[in-house]
This record gives sequence, C-alpha cells and structure tokens, in this order.
Amino acid sequence: MNGDGREQERSRAFLENSIEKLLAEVDAYALGEDGLTGVEAVDAFFEIQITRDKLKAFVDLYPASGGGAPLRYESVRERFREMSVEALLEENLAEAVQRCNDEGEIQRRVPAAQGISPEQPQEATLQILFPQEREREPRGGNDEGAIDYRDKGEIFAVQPGDVLAILDPAVDGIPGRDIFGNVIDVPPAKKMAFRAGEGVVSEDGRHFVAARKGQPLFSGSEVSVKPVVIIPGDVDYGSGNVVFEGSVIVRGNVLDGFRVEAGVDVEIFGNVESAFVRAGRDLHVHGGILGEKADADAKGRLTARFVEGGHAGADGDVTVVSHLLHAEVFSCGTVEVQGRKGILGGIVVARDRIDAVSAGSTMGTRTHLVSGVDFRVREQLGVLDGRIKKLQDLAAKISEVVKHSTAKFLQGGQIRLPQEMQVKIDLLMQHYNTAVKDMNLLQDERTLLRNRMEQTVKSAGFIKVKNRVFPGVLVEIRGVKKEIKDELRFISFYLDPDTGELVTGIYG
Repeated sequence: MNGDGREQERSRAFLENSIEKLLAEVDAYALGEDGLTGVEAVDAFFEIQITRDKLKAFVDLYPASGGGAPLRYESVRERFREMSVEALLEENLAEAVQRCNDEGEIQRRVPAAQGISPEQPQEATLQILFPQEREREPRGGNDEGAIDYRDKGEIFAVQPGDVLAILDPAVDGIPGRDIFGNVIDVPPAKKMAFRAGEGVVSEDGRHFVAARKGQPLFSGSEVSVKPVVIIPGDVDYGSGNVVFEGSVIVRGNVLDGFRVEAGVDVEIFGNVESAFVRAGRDLHVHGGILGEKADADAKGRLTARFVEGGHAGADGDVTVVSHLLHAEVFSCGTVEVQGRKGILGGIVVARDRIDAVSAGSTMGTRTHLVSGVDFRVREQLGVLDGRIKKLQDLAAKISEVVKHSTAKFLQGGQIRLPQEMQVKIDLLMQHYNTAVKDMNLLQDERTLLRNRMEQTVKSAGFIKVKNRVFPGVLVEIRGVKKEIKDELRFISFYLDPDTGELVTGIYG
C-alpha cells in the first residue's frame, strides 16, 4: 500500500472511532448513567387530519422518547369518538399504534377513517350513427364545363334494419356518506326524451332501427326515416308533377310547367326549366335554374350551377357556381356567386352578405344588389298589408251601406227599420266588428314582424365584389342606396356604424 492509501485508511479509522465515541456519549446522556436523566421524558402523542370533503381522516403517530408513556390505542379511538367519527378503520389504526410503539418511528398519514364516496349520476347519451352533414356542392366542371350525370353523390339513404341511433340511458347516482355519518347527496341524473319517429322502430328503447328504406333525419328528440323518391329521367308528362313528403331525386330535368315539391330535400341532376320547385329543407340543382317562369325555393340551403331568369330563394345560404343572369335571387343568409361572369342584371337580396366576382356589365345592365333585408319577413309583411287593406275596405263598405240604409228610415230623429232590414243590418254589424277585430290583430302582428326584422338586420348588410362593379349597378344596404357611376374594382360596401352612410372599402 502506498503512502496515499495508508493515509486514507488512517483517516477512515479515525472517523469511525470518533462516531462510535459520540454515539456512546449520546446514549449515556440519554439514559442518565450517572443517575441523572439528560433529556426530558416525552409521552407519545398523535395528530388528526380530516380532508376537506370529510370523506377521510388521517393520523400522525409520534412515539415516546426519554422514557415517556407509549401510545394507547384506546386513547386514539376515544378521541375520534369524541369528534363523532363513525367510519373508523379500527384494525388499521390499531396496527399503526403497535408499530409506532414497537419500532419507535413516526407513523405519518395513517388512514384512520374512510367514508363512502358518492357515485355521480351518468347523463343519458345518444349516438347518431348516420351522417348529418348536408354540405354538398354542385358537381361538374368549370364555369363552361358540362355536368357529369354519372356522378351519383345523391341523398344519403338507409336500408331496413340499419341501426340509426343508440341511446345509453341515464344512470342514477348513489349517495355517499362522510366519516361523521352524514349523507352526501347527488344530483338527479339528466335523462333524455328520445323516441322513434316515422319509419323507425325500437324494441328495447335503446337501439333505433330503420323500418324502411329512406333518408334518416334527426330532429330534436326524434329520429325518423323519410322515404326517397327517385325519378329516373325528366319530370314531364310521363312522370307528372311530383309532390312528396320525403326527399326527391330527379335524374334529369324538371321541364317547363311542371312542379316538384318535397317535405325534405330535393336534388336535381339536370335543369329547372320554367318549372316550380319547393324543398322543405335543401335544394341542390346540378344544372341551372332558367326561364322567366322558373321558381325555385328552399327552406334550407340552395345551390345551383347558374340562374338565368326566374326566381330562386332560400331561408339559408344560396351558392351559385357560375353566374346569375337577369334573375331574382333571395336569401335569409348569404348569396355567393363563384364564377367569373358574376351577377349580370336582375336583383339579388341577402340578409347577411352578397359575395360575387363581378356585378353588372359593360352594357350597363341594370343590376340591383340589396343586403341587410330579411326577404321572408318582407314577404310576410306584404301579405299582412294586403289582408289588412282588404279588411279596411270591407269595414268601410259595411259602414257606408249601414249609414245609407239607416238614413232612409230616419223618422222624427229616430231610425225605424223594418224587421227584415233590421236583421240584415245586425248581421252586417257583426261582420263589421269581426273585421275590425281581425284587422287590429293583424296590425299587432305586423308591428311585431317589423320589430323582429329591425333586430335581425340591425348589424347585417355587407356587399363585396372581387373583380369589377360596372356603372349602372345599384347598391343598397338596409335601405341606403348608391348608384355606381364609375367602374370600381376589388370593393366592399357597408354602412358606417356612426353616420349610417353607405361607404366603401377594400375587398376582403
């Protein structure tokens, strides 16, 4: 062993000897070998902790030192009873006290009491197993491209026996109990009212199965299957008019003078040619809507390749792939014209926004763009105005007839009508009173509609054109109009919120 090694060995031996001596001194001092104890006797003790939710209690056990009294399990248990703790883990606690006394070591976080945790309720859950997304753009080529009639991306349908939805019912929770014996309540489970609608059966109340072929629909608390009618060719004299509560698919065109009405969706792979089409939800025209007498309307969204002449309206958004030409297009949402030809004449009304590539033409084609107007409410107001006018006219006529009739039988300042005439006058007055009552109700309804329209369009109204706006185009937002005198490019129109004036900005 070299010098460095011997030196390390001597240092280690010295350290070990010093430690042994120190331990001996400490033991002698603690035990009081000279007849005097060197440390104060400390009895064993314990500390209790209770969790905030009162579901658990823990105890820290400290052993005696200096000859102090050991822990007594009975003392610990009695303290818990004084605290009214009922759910005591007696066996676990007794074993911990024994270890503390035997081993002389602190026992920390010893589980001493355990309540019963409440089981929270499970809400009812519903799995819908069929696609609900209805976004389907018109199919085909570019603006000038032909329609691909081979495209079969039609309305989604199910077969009898297909599982449409699974309802996992609500599960009630189970109340708990804290360590003091108090009940811990749980809220009631949120249940779900769900039922099988038309064309759907459910034997166990959980699995909802299609009972027929058709289009599945989920609405509120019901799942149903609406039938789908497929017209393999044109709607013409061969098929006749199509009026159906479910959805309708037309593989060809809807010819001049014919009509298609569906309670749900309508999908037409050809054109609507001066025909009448109504959809209770979405209307998809892969071709175009054309002809002065064309009338297409959807309670949901409307999409078409082009609209030339006629009328097209929707409660939702209107999307036109190519162009509008001398057409009347109305939307309670947005009108978007994607093709470079844009809007060539006619009127376009959208409650929220109009978005087009171009508007008008070099020929000064009269084009009217209107935003910030709810056309459905405006139509209803027009109907109400007409009914109110008829009632006003009826009341005025009745008043005039009664006035002239009674004037002829005025004697000595008193009206003396023959019995037969009196009966007729009384009947006329009943009609008059009814007319006035109905007129007042309609006027109240008209006021409510006007207020509703003012609220819905309060912040609506935006028009933007990506390329060119030609002279002759009339822009209108919430009644404020501006006729375009010079060509504008990459432009947006909106109302200044402070002044209420129609202003322009960059397209975006």
